[in-house]
Amino acid sequence: MSAPVFYGTTGSIGGSELLAAGCFTDTVTVTGATVGMPVTVTPRTFPGNGIYWSGYVSAPDTVTVKVCTSIAATIGASVYDVAVFNAGGGGGGVTLETNGVANALQSLLNLIAGTNMTLTADGAGGVTFDAAGGGGGPTTINILSGINTIGVTYQNTGLTARYVCVSFTMQVGDFLQAEADNQVNGQALYPGIGNVKAQFFFIVLPGGFYVITNLGAGTATADSWIEWQ
Repeated sequence: MSAPVFYGTTGSIGGSELLAAGCFTDTVTVTGATVGMPVTVTPRTFPGNGIYWSGYVSAPDTVTVKVCTSIAATIGASVYDVAVFNAGGGGGGVTLETNGVANALQSLLNLIAGTNMTLTADGAGGVTFDAAGGGGGPTTINILSGINTIGVTYQNTGLTARYVCVSFTMQVGDFLQAEADNQVNGQALYPGIGNVKAQFFFIVLPGGFYVITNLGAGTATADSWIEWQ
């Protein structure tokens, strides 16, 4: 979106001789101009060699124009067109913020891709955010026999909650216990013959973990696992 521009025109400036480093000064009303906005000044008639001109917003709706000479010379009379640029855009300007707090640097917004993120600029002002699934999977895929032996650990390193289902083949003596962030929330006891299937379904929040432990004397194995958002 283009920034709005406010315009004004001076009266005739110059027409007489100045000593070196001398200046003519004039003011012009430019409605909408506020102190700090950038200004351009353009003469309609070339005032002569060694002459330079500038402008600035000296008060609300007011621009001061200075036409100066670096040498003793007669400055040609000219009307000057003034343009004041609202660099912040319409509606009183745009404030760049992060999490509701104004950024220290208001002239630049640099989008930086974080973990599992891809940013793509389309060259026309648009930026596409692509997020990878994240979340990771079990650090080991089999349940070991023995008391308090951790068999499957799932940690969610992504940015969203993950739904996970782990399937086991349980043997005689197996006693599987599930814990989420150190809180027991499920058990599967099989005291009979072997080769019986069991499944654990759980939800892991970002940064959370889930551990399935075999507390029995059997040799249950994790056959498969699946996760989704």
